Amino acid sequence: MAANLVLKLPFASDQDDASTVSPQSPVSSPVSSPVVTDSFTMVFLDFDDTIIPTTLHQFFRKDLHIDLLSLLKRTEIYELQTAIIETIEQIKNDFAENNEHVHFAVISNGDQKWLELMLKGSNNRQSQKRVRSSIALLNDYFVDNNISVLSAPRETYLTLKRQHGERAEAMLRAISNAEDRWRWKYTAFANVISAYNGTCRRLISIGDGFDEQRAAHHYGQVHHCDALHFSLLKAPTVSQLIQQWNFIQSQRELFGAEACDLEKIRKAAPMAHVLRKVDDQSFVHQLPKSDGFECDNTVHCTGNMHQLPAIRAYFKLWMDAAEATRAKTNDQKKYENAMDTVCRSIHQRMFRQTKESETSRNFRLILMKAICRNKQFNAAFNAYIHKLKKVAMLQQQSVQ
Repeated sequence: MAANLVLKLPFASDQDDASTVSPQSPVSSPVSSPVVTDSFTMVFLDFDDTIIPTTLHQFFRKDLHIDLLSLLKRTEIYELQTAIIETIEQIKNDFAENNEHVHFAVISNGDQKWLELMLKGSNNRQSQKRVRSSIALLNDYFVDNNISVLSAPRETYLTLKRQHGERAEAMLRAISNAEDRWRWKYTAFANVISAYNGTCRRLISIGDGFDEQRAAHHYGQVHHCDALHFSLLKAPTVSQLIQQWNFIQSQRELFGAEACDLEKIRKAAPMAHVLRKVDDQSFVHQLPKSDGFECDNTVHCTGNMHQLPAIRAYFKLWMDAAEATRAKTNDQKKYENAMDTVCRSIHQRMFRQTKESETSRNFRLILMKAICRNKQFNAAFNAYIHKLKKVAMLQQQSVQ
């Protein structure tokens, strides 16, 4: 039923309906006015776990009440932003050297509020508390270079609303399952590309998800253009994100006029090991294990090779920062409140689900192998648990 509902929308000819399918409500900046070119390449970047380490960020925020991006803002997050900007600039230069036109956009399956919060921060007028973006450098770059940051579900909803009116919400829900969400990205891809005059001869997608890979493949099939997807690691650490972007920057054979024959490039070393052919027009670039990309990442952040060591290191940074603040301000109460906040969050998380559940087992594994490896925090957490037990015992005695 879902396919019947959306068959007309996502697979309509974008070139025939360019006036009604232009991009709407971008986060960073709008798509530029139509650019007159004979042909161009379109590069789409995913956002979550491609531009920021969303999975790890959400773990620290929800389960520990720690803002990972803010914690790493002046170190690894700054380095990550620089790597992304340098990669985009390198790709632009490679195309320019061959008189090729290239355009960029960021397309996310996240909602608009999430993208705005990450890129621009927030300003709570009631509490007069401003949350600053930890990736403001990247947001400024996107704005200055007219790189749109768009929510794919919002793009799809707006397009559905223009074409089907009140049926839009029901139609969007019908393609919100995991199997059909790639249609969101396909619709957003088609919308952005249709804003440019000329022919899109190549679509390049960079991301960790299957949705953008399938959307790129389908666009290539429907519009008879080459589609190249860079498949990135799942649930990466910040260091892995930086490593991936630096590696993409080095793959210069795949950008510019020399990359017009991907099949020829695929057969040549060293691309033979990383470029997989899907069909005559679609290819997937896979990170080579021989270049340091071997990993055991999981969506639960329990990978022994990279994720657990990274969580240990990030948490130690937080502990060191809390200790440094206490030493500088001599504010013992603030330090204890910070410890209590994390301890309370962990305790609530531990008892939120049954011990036998996979989520609970994974969380306890992270505690054992990463968080509580910090001896100072482990002592604080044990003291917190002991205090809770003492309070519970006193309450029980008072009832009796």
